[in-house]
Amino acid sequence: MTPKISQLAAVFGLFLTLTASPLIAAEPVSIQVAMPSLTCGKDGLEPNECILNGMMRLRGAESLNGPLRYFCDVRYSYIAAGNESQAIRFTGRVLFHGEEKLVQGRAKRELAEKLTLKLSSNARQIEVSEIGCERE
Repeated sequence: MTPKISQLAAVFGLFLTLTASPLIAAEPVSIQVAMPSLTCGKDGLEPNECILNGMMRLRGAESLNGPLRYFCDVRYSYIAAGNESQAIRFTGRVLFHGEEKLVQGRAKRELAEKLTLKLSSNARQIEVSEIGCERE
């Protein structure tokens, strides 16, 4: 009975090792978005619907292959209310998430994320203030 138990333990250990691929989450991955911009209320979009454009690059160890889930925190600002002499700058933030496939620890894609922002009715000059992305 003892050899059977040790054999099962060895198989179970191998199974755990093979299914431990989610443990690659311990590997650091850099996620950057270059030249982010927002286009709002155009091409059939509602005034508070925007397209986030930019180039997303994910980089990690060469051994990382497969899907990587991430989320991004987008902070934006816009001007509203009054005329040019009494314009007020407002800020907001929105989150989005997605998944990219890493090949040898790398992935790159052009962003075209549809986001719904909280904007006042006369918002203008809507800009990305900051964007930060992390793996989930």
